[in-house]
Amino acid sequence: MISAIVLAAGQATRFGQCKQVLRLGGKTILDHALDNLRGSKIDDVVVVLGAHADEIREKVRIAERVVMNPDFADGMSSSIQAGLRALPESAEAAMIVLGDQPFVTPATIDLLIDEYRRTRASVVVPTYNGFRGNPVIVDRSLFGEMLGIRGDVGCRAIFGDHVQSITKVPVDDRGVLVDIDTREDFDTLVGESPMGEPLQPYATATVVRAERPTSSKPGDKAVIHADGTLTGWIGGSCAHDLVVQNAIESLRDGEPRLLAISAGDMTPSRSGVIGAQMQCYSGGALDIFIEPHFPVPQLVVIGTQPIARSLVKIGKTLSFHVTVVDPLATRETVPAADTILNELNLSELPLRKEFYIVVATHGRFDEEALEQAAQTEAPYIALVASRKRASVIVQHLRERGVAEAALARIKAPAGLDIGARGSDEIALSILAEIVQMRRSGAAVVAEAPALPETAIDPICGMSVAVADASHVAEHDGRRFYFCCEHCQRTFEGDPHRYAHVA
Repeated sequence: MISAIVLAAGQATRFGQCKQVLRLGGKTILDHALDNLRGSKIDDVVVVLGAHADEIREKVRIAERVVMNPDFADGMSSSIQAGLRALPESAEAAMIVLGDQPFVTPATIDLLIDEYRRTRASVVVPTYNGFRGNPVIVDRSLFGEMLGIRGDVGCRAIFGDHVQSITKVPVDDRGVLVDIDTREDFDTLVGESPMGEPLQPYATATVVRAERPTSSKPGDKAVIHADGTLTGWIGGSCAHDLVVQNAIESLRDGEPRLLAISAGDMTPSRSGVIGAQMQCYSGGALDIFIEPHFPVPQLVVIGTQPIARSLVKIGKTLSFHVTVVDPLATRETVPAADTILNELNLSELPLRKEFYIVVATHGRFDEEALEQAAQTEAPYIALVASRKRASVIVQHLRERGVAEAALARIKAPAGLDIGARGSDEIALSILAEIVQMRRSGAAVVAEAPALPETAIDPICGMSVAVADASHVAEHDGRRFYFCCEHCQRTFEGDPHRYAHVA
């Protein structure tokens, strides 16, 4: 039996707030770490809480055992020891898991567990490109030494005495090196995963031309998230709201745009340029290129037969995040897969906003797989089977009460009719059909929230977010919003003069 000790008791002094509850891709950081364990072979999990226990309990779905560490101020060693004391007597080893390390895959965890069970090493450590990472498995024989560690140190404090009994496991998983210590770490991960793919929609804004007087310079950049949050620098309040508004619109339609902001004529002289009025008196001009970025689509391949393996290879070539679902799938049989699920339970699969399902089990469990797939919101569900067998399966699902709308999403035979022969060509025809659906707009690529309600400051012409406005005045039953106290006072001094502007 191997127990996991999840360390989530720290004060996060370098970060400045409870980092475990911050959200990445729709889930908290700690939720990611726990879900990775839930999808692995780990036998038992205990979560150690301390400094921010109440906030974590409120915002994180913890079904596992929880132990409190009242000595969290003494550092990581005290949390490890609190976890060790809570382990059952049957635990042969402990996996020390960092609660701020969200990207270690279940497959990596399984690889470490398999290596420990094979070698019975005192310590099992993952390495990525030669660099040592986490989580680490420690045999029960070292528990006594770990209970003697002091200070803000982890298992490494005892490694020097057991060099000969440490087993290093090379893994193809950058997640073993990625934890979140600082705000800069988090801001980077919000934009991209450690594998370089977006976790959620965002847009980049780059200043490509600037005319004085402006506070920004060519090359200045910012990241705008779907909620309108801007990180970086593209100029002050004169450009901020315009850039955020156009970034959100870019996330809506999926198209990049060149925004030309000036104090003069808003009509751009160049084709493909969006003109906008400078929202303050500073003058100058800015050209800002806005580009949307979206999470990569997910291809869920059910089965490990030749066509399924070809789908994995071609799907990765087309930059899909590929998940393989099959009881017999291993890292050796489908090495290119990003995620492997050995249980036919799609409800446990973390599905992305955009995902496509292909059932290629060749009769082993077609009906069960299709029935589960039909319960998801996948816009495309393909069945690799003959037309005759497919019709029989669909009719059986209909008799079992599967809705007609769900059955209509099942494509069988799968793929475009290109006269494909052999597993690679059949897989190519299926991926071509998925690409055709994506590019035709039949599948939703990303979601962007509604643009925030804004009002025009009648004094300076700036756009003001109504929800956040702190300077407001009323006149003749209307409400007016201002960017600053000066504009509000100017309006209130002669409201009849300015009321018609807004």
